[in-house]
Amino acid sequence: METNSPLSCPISRNLIYLLSIDARQSISQLSRILNENRKIVENRVKKLYEKGYVKPLLIVNEKEMLSVTILLKLNKIDSTIIQKIKQIKNLLKLKEILGNYDLSILCEVRSQQDVDDLISNLSKLLHGTILSFDVLIHRYEDTLGYKYFCEDFNLLTKYNHLSQQKKSFSKDVRENIDYLRKNPSSTLFRQSKETRVPFKKLKKIISDSLEDKSIRFSIDPDYDKLGLEFHNILIKINPAEKEKFEKYILAHPHIHWVKHCSGRWDYVLSLVAKDMNEFVDLSREIRNNNKNVILEENTLVSKIMVKRRY
Repeated sequence: METNSPLSCPISRNLIYLLSIDARQSISQLSRILNENRKIVENRVKKLYEKGYVKPLLIVNEKEMLSVTILLKLNKIDSTIIQKIKQIKNLLKLKEILGNYDLSILCEVRSQQDVDDLISNLSKLLHGTILSFDVLIHRYEDTLGYKYFCEDFNLLTKYNHLSQQKKSFSKDVRENIDYLRKNPSSTLFRQSKETRVPFKKLKKIISDSLEDKSIRFSIDPDYDKLGLEFHNILIKINPAEKEKFEKYILAHPHIHWVKHCSGRWDYVLSLVAKDMNEFVDLSREIRNNNKNVILEENTLVSKIMVKRRY
């Protein structure tokens, strides 16, 4: 970790938090919120992006869009297998993991038929090497605000959930949202020029999607560069305790992401920690604080092999 890492600067830490809940805030807005000199804030934000500590990310919860995590246990892992998996259509992220599974494959699909086709193609691709697998369909995902970085607790009130009532997009809305997912730092002017969609129409599409909370302009931190650990916990809960558990994870400062699942597991939680010892302690704390809620859990220590593409 660099000695001048953003972790050592309270302003930069607060900026990572604020950008995680709305990456399209202007420098002027950020300066006012933090009550800091505009030039200082501008330099900090510029460094975060240019040094690769964070990159832009658009989170989308469209009714017809599904994220799917496939967890694999294999009888062997080698470079040939990894290269095959990297060629999977619609691959978003690939991680090697320790625990009951060896690999975590995150993909994006549009229908249950696409899920079936993905599993079938993966089975053919890895024929003879798969010992077991689980399929998790994420019908909703969102950052909970990267609270670990927040130095000023008053800023926590600025976080708002994305809507879990997912919206169906029309064809033209979907095309423009998809453009932004692949080009999240694009300005509306540049997008209008490249897609030939009138600026006013494009602005309305984005503002409407933000207003109904179906999208969020966020960031994807590079936890390795920041000198932090970032791993997952799979959790199955008592359905009667769902509201209680979701309040707990929302308030937990180390839980940065939540994916709601159907399948064997109800949630995939992503935790940030300063080192592996702290991650182990946090995992135990979550279990101990939810003894009557959690029915089953599995901790996944992971190494990213393909970073999230969009």
